[in-house]
Amino acid sequence: MPYQLLKRNTCCIDKNTFSGATNYFDSLETYCNSIRKLAALPAKIGALSHNGIINGGVKQHFQKAIKATESYHIGMLKRGGNGEDPAKVALETAKWVYTFTNMQPFATIHALSKLMMKRSQSVADKENLFTIP
Repeated sequence: MPYQLLKRNTCCIDKNTFSGATNYFDSLETYCNSIRKLAALPAKIGALSHNGIINGGVKQHFQKAIKATESYHIGMLKRGGNGEDPAKVALETAKWVYTFTNMQPFATIHALSKLMMKRSQSVADKENLFTIP
């Protein structure tokens, strides 16, 4: 029986199919793998932890999510590769993120921005991170 509802960032679907989603802060590679798993499920509706409900176009939503993640990843790596101070990149990133989501104190977003940069740097040479079949 195909699943009609997909819940993200909770223990979802069932333990045999998918046990939940991770995030960029844990591991960029694992995060991308979770997006691929979610995109492959035949859900018609998606309930997302921060972004509300998707009614139709669930796979397309996750395709956009992985492209946005790739863009963010490449942007941070380019800035670091061009000699910019990683601390400055993380601070500017935190300021940008805080303009559209201030669900956490700025200090938390700043610390998470530094962590995301480290996660991106740790898989800089990894191939096929951002593909969805």
